[in-house]
Amino acid sequence: MNNMKGYWVIGPPGAGKSTAVKLLAKRLKNYQLVNDLHHLQGVFALDALSLNYLSTPAETRSNLPTIVEDFRASFPLFDEERLQDRVELLNSTKASTVNLPTRMLSGGGFDIIQPQLWDLILEDAAKSIESNSFIFEFSRGVDREYLDFHSINADQVYDQSFKTIFAHIADESWIHNSVLVHLSCPHLLCLERNELRRVKGEHFVDETVMKSVYKIDPFKLRNFEGGFAVFGNHRLPILSIDNVSNLEHLAASLKQLDTLHPKAQL
Repeated sequence: MNNMKGYWVIGPPGAGKSTAVKLLAKRLKNYQLVNDLHHLQGVFALDALSLNYLSTPAETRSNLPTIVEDFRASFPLFDEERLQDRVELLNSTKASTVNLPTRMLSGGGFDIIQPQLWDLILEDAAKSIESNSFIFEFSRGVDREYLDFHSINADQVYDQSFKTIFAHIADESWIHNSVLVHLSCPHLLCLERNELRRVKGEHFVDETVMKSVYKIDPFKLRNFEGGFAVFGNHRLPILSIDNVSNLEHLAASLKQLDTLHPKAQL
């Protein structure tokens, strides 16, 4: 598959990123699969554990060490410093609630309420990259609090995201010879696919979040000329796929990667 080494796979939930990653992984041997979802799910799980722990009367709380060890076993890549900060917070309060970065929604999903979390999970995912042979999957939408936090416009969301990733990747040269694969589909189709995942018991995004944060794909707000996306001093070739058909169509579309030429550094 040409001489590309790194693959950034982006697009809204339901656009087919995970399916594309599986197809890529079949063709690319010994590639590290990276995404920020594992780190985000760790935050969700830790927040849920924290709420459950705090719901116990303060005088009877004694099982925190066991809870922490179970969490480490389930999320071995979770940032240890952040975990210890949470342990200190839980140990130091007798209250039944604390300020957490996420909240559980009535539909069973979660919502990010501290906008810096979007960057923190990308930071953790970027730090986990071990070589220049990787497939990195993530998704971003238009979170108004995130825009305000960084004082940016909606069309700059992926600029900020890649700025975070590139600042925390172990070796900047690993960005060279990498390509950006952007998947998209109509919002209603993304909603249908997301609901199907919920019904199947798979990872899903809460419907209210889908209809607010992910209603607009910020990548589509940019006009990338010449088939390249420029983030900082890196220039990434783009393969855009309108994933509205079947698996065979997606697989055929990904074969276009064979014709792309890496020019990742300006």
